[in-house]
Amino acid sequence: MDFKYIEDAKSAYLSGDYERARELYGKIEKDEAKFNLGDSLYREGKYKEAIEVFNSISNKKLEAKKLHNVGNSYAKLGEIDRAIKAYEDALKVKFDEDTKYNLDLLKEKKDEQRQKQKNDQNQNEQQDKNRKDNRDKKDNKNKKNQDNNNTDSKKL
Repeated sequence: MDFKYIEDAKSAYLSGDYERARELYGKIEKDEAKFNLGDSLYREGKYKEAIEVFNSISNKKLEAKKLHNVGNSYAKLGEIDRAIKAYEDALKVKFDEDTKYNLDLLKEKKDEQRQKQKNDQNQNEQQDKNRKDNRDKKDNKNKKNQDNNNTDSKKL
């Protein structure tokens, strides 16, 4: 019976019917089917569910691919640190150009985010300093005007 599900699931997947493929792969307990189930979930944009399925795979032959896809799913969720960790773990199991490319891309993105945060922080600090300087100037001007008023009233 698994054979029929596998063939139908593969056909649905290849035709782009990822929902149907997910349903059929979900009926098969083999790790290869789980991998395809996770991939179908990923292609449907169900990244959290895909991660859960990928993480349930225990077949060591699928470990590098599984971790690569976990990394892709985390990246789609915007969880950059977790994606980087998954890619690094995948590369420890087996080198792969696509995985290395994705890892480098995310590390670059993370560096850009850090630089942007640093620039934003510097800009905020400069704005705070400018506000303080303007308040100090205004306070000094008010004090000077008040001192001039006091001097003028003593002359009378």
